[in-house]
Amino acid sequence: MEKLYQSSLALVLTMLVLASCHKLDVPVESALTPEVYPTTQAQFNSVMGPIYTRLRSDYAIGFFQVQSHSTDESVQPAYGGNWFDGGRFMQLHYHTWDKDNALLQGMWTYTSDLVGISNQILFILRTAPEGQPKRQSIAEMKAMRAFAYFLMLDMFGNVPIDTV
Repeated sequence: MEKLYQSSLALVLTMLVLASCHKLDVPVESALTPEVYPTTQAQFNSVMGPIYTRLRSDYAIGFFQVQSHSTDESVQPAYGGNWFDGGRFMQLHYHTWDKDNALLQGMWTYTSDLVGISNQILFILRTAPEGQPKRQSIAEMKAMRAFAYFLMLDMFGNVPIDTV
């Protein structure tokens, strides 16, 4: 009985596999190609979404800490051992930071990510159909890239400029 059940199951599975392998040249109707996406303002906004998501991630805290802790504007207190945090705030305050300071690494990563995402979006937008949404979107991305370079130049000095 077991052998008959296994044979029947194998036969049914073989029939299903063979029946499903026809019509392999089906036209794709939902592909997001440069001819069909982005074309509307909402689609252009969805393409530009990642840059604004990244912008809000670390600007308020990280930029404030790097800019203000390296001046007399603010000091991060270290109560006990919990707030010392490896001395990274003290390094900024005493101007003794090095390349391993986590705050500076975080801001370098943040700003270089903004530049990279802006360049990726500009690359996507270059093949979009001409019109007002494309011009506006390209202008926004160039402004975001310029803002990121402004932050980088302000914090790190002479940085490599990559404009695609």
